[in-house]
Amino acid sequence: MNNPIINDPITMVAEAFEALHPGVKYEAAYAPDIRDDAGTIVCSCISFPSEEDGPDAVPVILINSQAGIEVAAEALAQELAHVALGPDSLEHGAEYDAIFNALGEKYKEIAEKRFPGTPWATSKGGGDDEAE
Repeated sequence: MNNPIINDPITMVAEAFEALHPGVKYEAAYAPDIRDDAGTIVCSCISFPSEEDGPDAVPVILINSQAGIEVAAEALAQELAHVALGPDSLEHGAEYDAIFNALGEKYKEIAEKRFPGTPWATSKGGGDDEAE
C-alpha cells in the first residue's frame, strides 16, 4: 500500500535517503517510549547489527511516537546519516554533517518538485538543524 498522506515528511526523508544511498537497507519503527542509558527520554535511536545477527541483519531505527511529525522526520534523517556511515559513526563530525546536510537538500528538492510554492516544500527533513 502506498502512503495515503501525500506530504508525509517521514516518507520524503526515506525517499531522499534512497536517492542518495540506493540499496542501503535499514528498518525503522515508532516506539512509544525511548530512553537513553541514563533514563532520559530521547527522540530516536539506532541499533546496528552484530556479527551474531547474521548477514541479512540491518540497522534498526526507532523514532519516538510522541514526537511531532517534523521532529520525527528530522530524527529519521539524523539516524539515516549514521546508517550511511556505518556503526563507527555514532559521533558527529564533518562527514556526518555532510551526509545529513545532503539528505536535507535532497529532501527539499523532492518537496519543491512535488509541491512547488507551498509551505510543504519548505518544511524540514534534515539539514542545518541539530535536534539530537
